[in-house]
Amino acid sequence: MATHRVSGKRMRLSYLLRPEEDRARHTAAVSSIKVDVQNGRVFTSSRDATIRKWDVTMKTPQCIATGESHTNWINDMEICPNINLVATASSDCTVKLWDKNLAKCVYTAREHSDYVTAIKYSPGSGVLFSAGLDKQLIALKVSGPSASSQSFESTDSSIYSLACNEAGTVLATGSTDKTVRLWDPRVGKTVGRLKGHTDVIKALEIDSNATYCLSGSSDCTLKMWDLRQQRCVSTYAMHEDSVWALCPNKAFKTVYSGGRDKRVYITDLANSTASEASVLVVEEEYPILNLEVTPDECDIWVSTTSSSVSKWPTFIESAKETLRNSVDSDMLDSQKGMPPLATSADCTILGGPSVVEFKLLEDGYRVITKDTDQNVRHWNLISGKVIKVIEDGDFESEVKAESLLRYVPKWCTLDNALGCLAIHLEKSNTFTASLYRSSITGGDVGQGDKINFGFEVVNGLLRKWLSAIKLSNSDENKSIEYTEEMLQSAEDQNSALFESFPTHIPILLTSMGDTWQNVLRCTTGDAHTPEFQETLKEEYPLWLHEALFTAGWFPDPIRIVFDLEPDLTDKATQLSKLQKSHLTCPAYLPIKKVAAHVVKELKISSLMQKDVTSDLVEVLCDDGESLLVLSPEYDLATVQHRISIKSPGRDLQLKYRRKVLKAEI
Repeated sequence: MATHRVSGKRMRLSYLLRPEEDRARHTAAVSSIKVDVQNGRVFTSSRDATIRKWDVTMKTPQCIATGESHTNWINDMEICPNINLVATASSDCTVKLWDKNLAKCVYTAREHSDYVTAIKYSPGSGVLFSAGLDKQLIALKVSGPSASSQSFESTDSSIYSLACNEAGTVLATGSTDKTVRLWDPRVGKTVGRLKGHTDVIKALEIDSNATYCLSGSSDCTLKMWDLRQQRCVSTYAMHEDSVWALCPNKAFKTVYSGGRDKRVYITDLANSTASEASVLVVEEEYPILNLEVTPDECDIWVSTTSSSVSKWPTFIESAKETLRNSVDSDMLDSQKGMPPLATSADCTILGGPSVVEFKLLEDGYRVITKDTDQNVRHWNLISGKVIKVIEDGDFESEVKAESLLRYVPKWCTLDNALGCLAIHLEKSNTFTASLYRSSITGGDVGQGDKINFGFEVVNGLLRKWLSAIKLSNSDENKSIEYTEEMLQSAEDQNSALFESFPTHIPILLTSMGDTWQNVLRCTTGDAHTPEFQETLKEEYPLWLHEALFTAGWFPDPIRIVFDLEPDLTDKATQLSKLQKSHLTCPAYLPIKKVAAHVVKELKISSLMQKDVTSDLVEVLCDDGESLLVLSPEYDLATVQHRISIKSPGRDLQLKYRRKVLKAEI
């Protein structure tokens, strides 16, 4: 028997709907790009919460490995060359260490309580520094696949940028307070503050000797600081908008910069008197998030808010010649308004389209999405599968065409923050949407023919996990012990209405602290792996346990109170009064069942075949102004919702009569 420790925390189970063809490409902005100088491979991290490794030696770059363990944006990435690891920082409040093959995450640091925005590795000290919106600066002493942490003194502002020299003896952070703060990592305390910027500092670099620091800010400027004197020695103002990325050459003589204005400039740092000694190298289509120049400085990788990454030629010799002559004011004037040196990229790692619009339909289980390639997709939320794809589709027209006059209680929340559609399930609403199966498949309502959307999804997502539990060994130290009866119940409760989820669908489990924090991530096909099992043993939401392992469990339905009276407006269609007219029924009860109840209670079912009771009696709704004939396919939740829109606060009043007119839908 297997055992698990149940968590009392507020926890959320999520899953991502992404086309299978997007498994090997990013679907959101690429936040960081690094070139592994040891083997020439390129690593990218993205706001789609994945890290990828690319072979760029071929004509079309190929994704050769993907790391999926984060549950929110990856904001920064570092290669740790002397220990053969890659580090990532995420908005899920974690810092993760990966082997270079990205086969698995070997270590997760959970010291932060809010988004981790920046990391920097010092090869000389073997320390990985991390900082974030929680105003904390953490030092991780990395030793192979493990690490020990040290916290610095707290700052009074959120940190957005971080830099250190190779030896790890000088550290700088950039914050929302518009200052660069200098630190002594040996004691974890501030040793200086550099003031001069007028907005958030989004990018920092320090030279190897810790003599100079370069900062880029949302005030559209770069500043060079002399760390010995702790003063600004140069300001560069060639950008027209926020500066988000800096990449100096190894000698710290030139720097490439980019940002919201979509432009990459090369600037001469050696000529401190030439405040505009810059040349436009690249102009991208989207705002620039990260830059990585190759060791020979002949090419520069540029990542943007799109999901693609491009390598551009720098034409470095031509750029240097222009920079050498830039002290001549006439030469400076002649450069203004000139096109960029590079007009086409040498290589592009193509990303996939990002979801930009979505609409959950009234039936509660279908959603329509539109992406940046203008593809419109219809999805089944309960099977995780695409129903259909319309290339170059009209999103609004598709939504309008699929609109139904139906109301299903909100059982999930949706967002597109990761570039694809994410569906989030929580205890408070996951099991609120129950209905009769025939409402989806058509046909008559049978006994016990009830389904619950959340119940279907949870069982579909974790089907492999349930099977693995049955085969796992017991663990005497855990607090919940699953009996064979409970395990068999879990397998039996998987409904046959929808197929199991595709094996590539990501599953995310998060817990609420100051924000949603990472617990685990895997795909539906990997939910049976030992790594998944071990992680879930540590934190496991109670509401999932009850749904999966309680024999015969079905969520208590939302119930609606209503009055059911005969319609007295026409004696020709008038029927007798029911003995009990004040009723309480499940919200998913269809109107056809209400009609059947009238037929049965008034003993008129023998007049016609029992499967056509809706042809005998019709049900109407009093909205305070008129009587509306209700479709037999409506349920009580839909009727109450429609009435509440027209007459807020009005109690549900239903009438019945002999049927004389065709029901209006």
